[in-house]
Amino acid sequence: MGKSELKSYQYDRVESEYECFEINGSEYRVRMFDAFTGVSVAKTAWKNLLGGTLPEGTTLSDLFMALSLKVLTEEELEKLMHCSMKVCEKRLKSGWTEVVDKSGHFQVPEIEHDSAAAFLITKHAVVFGTSSFFTALSSALK
Repeated sequence: MGKSELKSYQYDRVESEYECFEINGSEYRVRMFDAFTGVSVAKTAWKNLLGGTLPEGTTLSDLFMALSLKVLTEEELEKLMHCSMKVCEKRLKSGWTEVVDKSGHFQVPEIEHDSAAAFLITKHAVVFGTSSFFTALSSALK
């Protein structure tokens, strides 16, 4: 299995709740988490932030990588991965297809056995899905 690479870009469409990115030349998009899942994911992913702020120069992406590999338990990381896969779609010739359906079944079979791609999808979904949460929380606390 080759190294999965992430190329991210804004999806210039009316559907602003989506953001697209590429992994190994394949196009994916994630949508925002629903409110309940978003708060749960934010709490799970970022529970170790002191005071809800990031050290200067640290991005959510950098922090996710550190937390997921050093701090989160396997159960917490698995929870994040399940939530993330359910909000991700892959562009196929037939159109956009859910990576994982609501029941938790893979609809894009190659992802089921590509742990690097699954991790990159999770990273992208968590960062995209929680960034607005922290922006809103930061503004409300000022």
